[in-house]
Amino acid sequence: MCPNCKKNIEYDKESLKCKQCKMDLKLVKNYINFSKNKKTELYNIPKNLLKKLNNDIDINGYDKAVEKFSEQNPQYIKFLSDAKAADGVFHCLKKDNHLCLEIGSNLGNSSEILSKIFHYVYSLEWIEENIEFQQKRFENKSIKNITIFNCDLLKLPFSDNHFDLILCNGLIEVIGNIEKSSNIENLQKQFLLEIKRITKNDGCICIGVENKRNFKKIIESDIPFPQLEKQKRKYYFNEYKKKFEETGLSNKAYWVFPSFYRPYFSGRLDDKTSISWFYKNIRKFLLREKQSKLKNRLFFVFGKIDSLINHFFTKNFVPNIIFCCYKTNQFKSYEDILLEQNKESSFLLVSRSLRLILILFKFNKPKKIISIDRIGKDFPNKIFEHKKTFPHMQVPNSRVWEEKWIDGKEMNPNKIDEISMAINWLMNFQVKSKNGWFTDIEKQKEIFLIRESLKNLKISNNQKYFECIDKYEKYILSNKIPKVSCQGDFWYTNILINKKNNEVNILDWENFKKSESPFFDIVMFFYRLFFVKKRKISNIYDYDKNIDTVIKKIIPNIENHLKFKFYLVLLLQFFILKKIIFTNMKKEEKNWHIQILESLMNRNQ
Repeated sequence: MCPNCKKNIEYDKESLKCKQCKMDLKLVKNYINFSKNKKTELYNIPKNLLKKLNNDIDINGYDKAVEKFSEQNPQYIKFLSDAKAADGVFHCLKKDNHLCLEIGSNLGNSSEILSKIFHYVYSLEWIEENIEFQQKRFENKSIKNITIFNCDLLKLPFSDNHFDLILCNGLIEVIGNIEKSSNIENLQKQFLLEIKRITKNDGCICIGVENKRNFKKIIESDIPFPQLEKQKRKYYFNEYKKKFEETGLSNKAYWVFPSFYRPYFSGRLDDKTSISWFYKNIRKFLLREKQSKLKNRLFFVFGKIDSLINHFFTKNFVPNIIFCCYKTNQFKSYEDILLEQNKESSFLLVSRSLRLILILFKFNKPKKIISIDRIGKDFPNKIFEHKKTFPHMQVPNSRVWEEKWIDGKEMNPNKIDEISMAINWLMNFQVKSKNGWFTDIEKQKEIFLIRESLKNLKISNNQKYFECIDKYEKYILSNKIPKVSCQGDFWYTNILINKKNNEVNILDWENFKKSESPFFDIVMFFYRLFFVKKRKISNIYDYDKNIDTVIKKIIPNIENHLKFKFYLVLLLQFFILKKIIFTNMKKEEKNWHIQILESLMNRNQ
């Protein structure tokens, strides 16, 4: 629709034309500019860095340029490639999702995710450097269902009742820097009325806002548009709520942590049960290196406080809030449907690497979890229960499924008794899943591939690596190696320990394989335990003491399980050599792995 005269626009794949007001706009790389004079300084990433990034893409290609930029500017990765960035919209999704508009789409990260959920997405952005980057991004990834455009926020070029979802994060506070007005309050109201106009009667508007009172400095929350911090028009929770209701928008409010840019945890702001449980268990979810003494003390205190006080504190001091706004009572989210089917009202939404987890509560305790794949256009009508019993361990072939809640704490990698419990679970799993033996031909096939690949790898003084392969070959050919099932991602972030019941439970079975070497899960576990801390590479000289303790206390049990000598150091050498050969690593990471390998080769079993 023409934003000026409100008549229909003719579209011929190369331009947009309005016969009424003679508007003629070129469509260039899926971008339309309805507002050529709009200028703003709303940069999440400094302008000079964006220009440099776009120039580098032209010279070296998209992937190399983005990789280089991320290495040099890790603080901005969250705006480039966070797969969880749009998870907050789940609260607003319907069963079927067709048209979506993101206002203030920045570098296109959320729009890209939304293009995998909606049939078509419109990306409204006004910064030239951001628009240029989005064009390169979507072209590189062959994304065809996104149109980028720029326009007056009070004259959106769409007909009434057009969108299923409109997403705008951090915009209400800074709209005065986009559309100039002496009356910011009136400008905000006009904008809300305009996005209400183009939202379907059964659609939703997802608005992320900054709370005027907040403790973001304590938890290091994201600060959108930091250069405009003093100019932002922020409000208290009740003021936002009143502002939306004055424009006829009913709403549900959600707390979100750590921010609406990274909505890793969220729940209803009026749900005292989930808020209280979250504070009591937050330390289980936080990365260990992020758990400062201040944060630990803060969340320890929250965990001990009465739920009413926690609710008051969250409502008034949580850094960011997500409002799901709708203009009629026709709106029903898929979240509402799930809650109705389970006859529950208390829940917590958790973002994991591949999917969302909806934790449902009963009598103030978790009752079950519903797993929801992040990607997909529609949701199923029926949700079935998945029971992990061997051999049915792999992830179901469905976008949504439910499981019973499993009690336990994430395995502590610093406690030898918990390491022992995890390895004992793995050995029992391998005994149950044994399905044959590796032949010498199968063993030699892997070794041949490694040798040939090493010949083509540019590593100086690689003769010692061939010697490592020779030792490995002699070792596995002299032992009878069983074929067993493989969990595929066996490490402490996926291992729950319940010491009261002496139980171990394993999460995330996406990489499950029915037949694999018993070495895979065991060696992967120890590699991550010694060298990788929560996806952060550890100092390579920290492992010696740990490896000696494991060899002394854990290895005898593994040898009893396998019925032959278990040479952990040799197996780690071979595992890391394979990673160097077959993994597409950055130079720094590759050199780091070579250092590990060299260090391991200089010590005895």
